[in-house]
Amino acid sequence: IAQPGPSPLELLEAERQAALEFGGVPKVKKGVYGVGFWTQFKLVLARKVKLTLRDSEVIGATIIMNTFLGILMGVMFLNVGSAEPRGSYQLAFLFNVLMQVAMGSMNIM
Repeated sequence: IAQPGPSPLELLEAERQAALEFGGVPKVKKGVYGVGFWTQFKLVLARKVKLTLRDSEVIGATIIMNTFLGILMGVMFLNVGSAEPRGSYQLAFLFNVLMQVAMGSMNIM
């Protein structure tokens, strides 16, 4: 207890130095977060793109599934703007569009 250990910033910098041999690691700065938002965003986006491009079956399945859903939704709601009664068909269409937008991004995760 007489000798204090390294500070949190010094510990992070030591970890960074050890990780530098495996690739580019951003500099550590003093603050709430170790790196800025855009640095985190770029690194996570690059990792996600690399993982996605590695698995070509997932890309093909996603394209086929989205094409099928687009054709199905298009056929289901063909001429929805001119259908009678006016309110019920448009409301069902709006609900389905909102559900597709909300749930569509879940298959990306």
